[in-house]
Amino acid sequence: MNPVSGWKKAVQTSQSYVGSLLFWLVPLLLGIGLFLLSSQATAQTVEDDSGSGEEEAVSDVSSHTQAGFTLFADILGRYNPNGVVFYAGGAYRFLKRWHEQYKTYDHYLQAGVLTGINPAYAQAGVFLEWLPAAFAVLRLQTDTFGFFGANAGLLSFPTAQASYSDRAQQRRRGDEEVSWGQRVIGQFTLRAKIDRLVIRNQTDLGGYWFGGQGAFVLEMEYDILMRTADVLIADRPALLLDCLNGPQGETLLLGPFYDIAYSLRAESRHQRLGVMLYTEPWVSLGRFDRPRFYLMTGTHVESNARPWGVFVLAGIGSDFDL
Repeated sequence: MNPVSGWKKAVQTSQSYVGSLLFWLVPLLLGIGLFLLSSQATAQTVEDDSGSGEEEAVSDVSSHTQAGFTLFADILGRYNPNGVVFYAGGAYRFLKRWHEQYKTYDHYLQAGVLTGINPAYAQAGVFLEWLPAAFAVLRLQTDTFGFFGANAGLLSFPTAQASYSDRAQQRRRGDEEVSWGQRVIGQFTLRAKIDRLVIRNQTDLGGYWFGGQGAFVLEMEYDILMRTADVLIADRPALLLDCLNGPQGETLLLGPFYDIAYSLRAESRHQRLGVMLYTEPWVSLGRFDRPRFYLMTGTHVESNARPWGVFVLAGIGSDFDL
C-alpha cells in the first residue's frame, strides 16, 4: 500500500470517528448543563421573588402581559454557499409576559405564517411557538417549497458523497428541476443567562419530502444532501456574552458556536465552527420595533462541498407591532 494514501485514509477515518463523537456528545453534555443551569436560575428567581412579597413579584410582569399581532421581515445574504433570501410573515401572540428583572419574555404562545423567496425557490409555511418558561422555547413548523428549476433549485445528485460546491453547481447549470418540497420541523431551544453570559442550544428535527427525480437532492437552508424522503437532525450550541444588556432589553450577543446537521437516510453530515453576533440595539426606531442585525462567520469543519472553507452569513430585520 502507498504510505501516503494509507495516511490519508487514516486521517479521514479519525475525522469520521471524531465527527460522530461530537455529533452525539456535544448536544448531550450541553443539554444536561443547560438543564441544570436553568433549573438553578429558576430556583433562584423563585427564591428572590418570594422574599420580596407577592405584590412586588407580580408588578414585575403585569404591565407587559398582553396579546397582539406582530409583522416581521428579514433579509439574509451569505457567502460559501452564496445566496440571498427575503423572509416576511406575521404572528399573533395569545399571551406574552415580560419580566422586568431579567429583561426578557418568560412566557408566551404564538401562531403565525411565514413566507420566503430567493433565486432558487419560494417558501410558505405556518408555525406554532410556545415559551412555557424563560429557559425553553418549543416551535413546530410546516413548509411547502416551490423550486424554480434554476440556481440549484431543485438539483439532484447520484450519491450522498457527491460534491455540491458552488463550482459544481455552476457546472450543472440547466440540470435543475421545476419541482416541489414539503417539510415538518420541530425546534427545541434551551437557554440560560448568568449575569451577562448566555448559554444557548437549539436542536432541530425535521421530516422532508422532495419531488426530485434523482436519488439525492440539495437542501439549501442547512446546505446538505438528502434523499427525496429523509429526516434531518441538527444542533447548534452557542456560548454568548451580552455586551450591551440595556435597561429595556437592548442586547448585543457575541460568542462562539458549533453547528452540525445530519441527514438520517442519506447519512450525510455537515459541521461548522465559528463566531456569531446578534444585536437589538433599540427597543423601537421610528416604526421599526426591535430592529436587529446578525452575523455568523467561521469555517466548514466537515462538508462534501466546502471542506475547511470560510463562510459568512449576515442579515437585518425588524418586527412591526400592530
